[in-house]
Formats: sequence, structure tokens, C-alpha cells
Amino acid sequence: MYKIFLSLRYFRSRLINIIPVVCMTLGVMALIVILSVMDGFQAQLRATLRGTLSDLIIRVNYESDFEKWREVLMSVDGVTAVSPHLKTFCLVAEIPPAARPGDVERGAMMDGAMVLGVDAGLEAQVSSFRDYLMWREKGKPRAEWQPSTVDVEAPFRVYNPRWDDRAGVILGRPLAERLGVRRPRRLPPAEDGTPRAEYDRIYLTTMVRTDDERRYRAEQMDFCVTGIYESGNQELDQHTAYMDRRDAKKFFQYSLDPAEIRVELKDYEGQKTAVKQLLVDRRAEVFARTVKPGTAWPSYLLPYSVLTWEDERRAFLSAINNEKGLIAIIAGMAFVVTGFMIFSILSMIVTMKTRDIGILKALGATTGGVMRIFLVNGLMVGVVGGLGGLGLGLLFVKNINGIKEFLNRLFGWEPFPQNIYLFSEIPTRIIPMEVITVSVMALVVALLGAILPALKAARLDPVESLRYE
Repeated sequence: MYKIFLSLRYFRSRLINIIPVVCMTLGVMALIVILSVMDGFQAQLRATLRGTLSDLIIRVNYESDFEKWREVLMSVDGVTAVSPHLKTFCLVAEIPPAARPGDVERGAMMDGAMVLGVDAGLEAQVSSFRDYLMWREKGKPRAEWQPSTVDVEAPFRVYNPRWDDRAGVILGRPLAERLGVRRPRRLPPAEDGTPRAEYDRIYLTTMVRTDDERRYRAEQMDFCVTGIYESGNQELDQHTAYMDRRDAKKFFQYSLDPAEIRVELKDYEGQKTAVKQLLVDRRAEVFARTVKPGTAWPSYLLPYSVLTWEDERRAFLSAINNEKGLIAIIAGMAFVVTGFMIFSILSMIVTMKTRDIGILKALGATTGGVMRIFLVNGLMVGVVGGLGGLGLGLLFVKNINGIKEFLNRLFGWEPFPQNIYLFSEIPTRIIPMEVITVSVMALVVALLGAILPALKAARLDPVESLRYE
């Protein structure tokens, strides 16, 4: 009993013990906040990347028939939906709102974008395409968001007789904002109840092969902006546009249709490897069933390649994982500093309490008993600092976006710029096992810092300790 009493007495009577407690609290708090933000960032990033892609991506290198592809893929166990893709890079330029229907005068703004040709209905089955057509209004809950298109079921359709011969295109929100392009503005419906809207227009320019296929020439066309797309990932949204696959095939003048096929699986984690391997093993059979007549096996490429969405973004996901580990190691250095502080302070206390230790040993205190006095003292630093850091860390994580807004209002400083970190809010995710690991680390570091001073105190000779008293 005397061990705990003396440990508490030494812990409370020395104000210098506050220093390692504060360091431990800040270290635990920092590590919990950093891990929670990195885990939230990683989870949000994975969800966004998955939402803009699909479970499997098949890149086709020969002229094939999508309907035959659909028949082959839907016969594979675990495949629930497929969607064809065309894509190419285009220059995008605004057309002044005052321009007449026949005018293609460029505005002052021009940018580049990867334009994807998709079937809207099929794309909604393999990705979050339809969900990303909602107009996100800051400060409003998700339930109050409105579609950015006139018709979510037919997002590329133009509902205005003035532009009835124009095709529709959907722009990523950051791209639309840079070009000064707005979402469609609804007008009173026609007499038959058909919706109507006013559209901004853009001018797309791409390169296509000449008739002799020896050179390239510029192909230009104007489109109505029928919607705004926002996945939440600024890096993707600011360089992406969508149009109907039939319009894309005509505009791109592609013979390779589809260029990609997106595949949705019933159980991604359980089936991705098996389905991917099956498609690779049956490559010759799939080629024979889907190839257009007169098309030969590609000379320098495989007919098609199969990737998971994680394969597609592997470098980016690996960088995020490495960054999380590196930041955790740097933040964990606070524990090392705290361990040295505990060692230094307990060593000083042992030196100051040499007489008390000698008296205890003279009265019959065992070597183990004296050692436990100082081990418990160090453990108290870990317990108090760990609990304080745990509480403050979880509280900080819970209110992190409110703190961000407060700092922004108070100092005009944005600690989490959307254009850099891709998301409009700081994402967080608390993983209980990581919280437990951090708490255990705090206790372990506190004990390690107390071992040497405790051994020193336990080995003191009572005679030598009291000789000069």
C-alpha cells in the first residue's frame, strides 16, 4: 500500500511532473487527430475514386461490338452491370451568351478536359454518375440539393427549340466555374408540358484522323451545357466532361467503340480476383465472340486488358498510405521526447529522495517495492496524459470542421483549402483499434522512461544513502 501512497505523493508534490503530462497529452491528441483525418481522407478519397470509376475497367484495343461484350460479360458469375466508354482530350472554350445560334465565336476563357462518351442509364448502374449530378449548395443538407440538369434520367437532352439541333455536354463544376459557364436555367414549360431551359454553350475542339489516316486535323463543334458534375474530388472534376456516347462517336470519329467497358460486381472484395483472372484466361475466346468481322488480332497489343479501380489508382492510393505512415511516425516522435522527459524528471527525483529511499530500505522496504514506487510514478504520467490526450483528441476530431470555420472567420485563413485537398470539408474517421494502439503506446513509453530511474532507486544501498545524513 505504501508504494501507491508514495507514488501519488511524489507525483502531486512536484509541479515539474506537469511538463511530461502535458507533452504526453499533446502527443496522444496530435496522433489521434492526425490518424483520424488521414483515415477519413483515405476513406473519402477511395469512395470518390470508386464513384467516378467502376469495380473493373476493361480497355479494348480492337474494333468490337458492345452488345456482344454485354452478352459475354453478363454471363460471367458476379457481374451485375456494364457500361461502354469513349474518351478523348479536347480543348474547351466558352461561347458568349449573346452569341446567336449559328455563331461559334470563342469567349476569352479556354481550358482542356478529358471528355467521356457514356450511356447515362448504363453509367448510373456502374458508378455514382447520377448522384454527382446534384448541385451542392454550401450550408444546405444533402436532402435539399437539387439536380443540376433538367432531366436526371436524360441528362444530355437539350430542352429548348432554339438549340434542338445541338448535343448536350456535362462539365465538372470547377471546369465550368473557370469557363464562366452556368448550369441550365429552367423556363416555364411548353403548352404540352415539356420542360424548357436556357443553356450556356461551349466550343469543343479535338484532333481526328484525315480520310487517308496519315495526318490529323482539328474537329470543332459547339454544345449546350446541360448539367454540372461534382464528385467532390476537385482534381477529377476540374478536367472532366461527359457527353452521350452516340454524340461522342460522331464527334470523335472513332471506329474503336467501345474504347473502355466499366463493370460492376455483386461482391467486389470477394469476386474481383476471380472475375479478372477469368477474363484474362479467356482472352482468345472473348476476342472471337466480340470482334467485328474483318478485324485481326492486334499486332503490338493484347486485345484487351482488365484492371480493378484500385489498379487504376494504385500509385495515388499508395502515396496516401505512405503519407499516413510518415506523418504518424513524425507525430509519434512526441512520445520519444516525453519518454526522455519522464526519465530525466524521475532521475532527478531519485537523486533528491536518496535519504527517503535509504530510510524506506532501512525500515524493510524491498528492492522490488522501491522499484514499483517509481514505475507507478511514470505510469501515472502515461495514464493522466493518455486520458487527457484521448479526450481532447476525440473532441477535436468531432468539432474539426467547426474549428476550421472559426479560424477562417477569425483570421481569414483557410487551413484546409478545397483546391489543394480536393474536398469541401475535412473528412474524419475514427478507427477504435488505432485509438487503443495510441493509448497503449502512451503507457508503454511512460513505463520505458521510468525503468532506469526505478532501477537506480532500487539498487541504492541504505547505508550509503544515510551515511552523510
